[in-house]
Amino acid sequence: MKKNILCGLTLVGVLTFGLGFLGSLSWLLDLFTHFRVYFLLYFFLLLTIAFIRKQKVAFLINALLSLFIITSLYTFYFPAPEETAAQGLKVCSINLLTSNHQYDEVIRYIEEEDFDIILFLEFNSRWAKALDELFTAYPYTHQKIREDNFGIALMSRLPLENSEVLILSKANMPTLVSDVRYEGRVLQIIGTHPVPPVGAFQFEARNEQFSRLNQLVKDSEKEVLLLGDLNCSSFSPNFKRISEGTKLRDSRQGFGLLPSWHARWFFLSVSIDHALLSEGVEVKARGTGPFIGSDHLPLEIVIDWKE
Repeated sequence: MKKNILCGLTLVGVLTFGLGFLGSLSWLLDLFTHFRVYFLLYFFLLLTIAFIRKQKVAFLINALLSLFIITSLYTFYFPAPEETAAQGLKVCSINLLTSNHQYDEVIRYIEEEDFDIILFLEFNSRWAKALDELFTAYPYTHQKIREDNFGIALMSRLPLENSEVLILSKANMPTLVSDVRYEGRVLQIIGTHPVPPVGAFQFEARNEQFSRLNQLVKDSEKEVLLLGDLNCSSFSPNFKRISEGTKLRDSRQGFGLLPSWHARWFFLSVSIDHALLSEGVEVKARGTGPFIGSDHLPLEIVIDWKE
């Protein structure tokens, strides 16, 4: 590869990677934040070519960028938790996909995994009817059915208390809040699904929802589990609107990036399904479930109180 071509590819990589750091300014720039792992592969490829071609400047630039990205990914993988049988409250978040008709796959998955609490996203009347048989095992339900992609429901084996449906942005999408009493203590569960930021209005509405979620957590005197499809990568500068100034932390720390969308396009999959927890809650296990017909993989987490 000629020197000027390699320099040009390096410059393209630097510029596109850098655009993501301006993601708070525009929804288009925000899109560049999703693909940090793919930028790492790109820079590492150019680094290898520069090493072979003995092009020192290109090698140094790509090496520094690769090192920067690796450093930013470090906390998602280290320290890795001890591999023991996880015991605690077993929670799942499933973006069902309104057009998905694989009802039996979803029900089979839930019955096999035996969750304590499940958050359903894209929950419409058709899905409510299809999952009706689960109500015996999950008698406590808090839901807001919608026929678009923003219906939402909580199903629980444990009683749901102080349940509310909140509207946190000008897009008027519902957020569910419920308390669960587990082993004598109260956990506040916040299930949410902001609009995807594919336009100025949606971008502003999603960020408004993030900011109001932040205030909701700050106002709560309980331990919190916030989960759902947030339509945002944790590498986005907008993501900190949720946790900034709170005691929330990313449940993936030590478990890996765990990309969840797109379930069919694994080679372009990114992490936009999240579970954030306050400091009194410990993550015992964290992962993604199997393909069940949706464009999202289920989010699985086992949590317990910190000692």
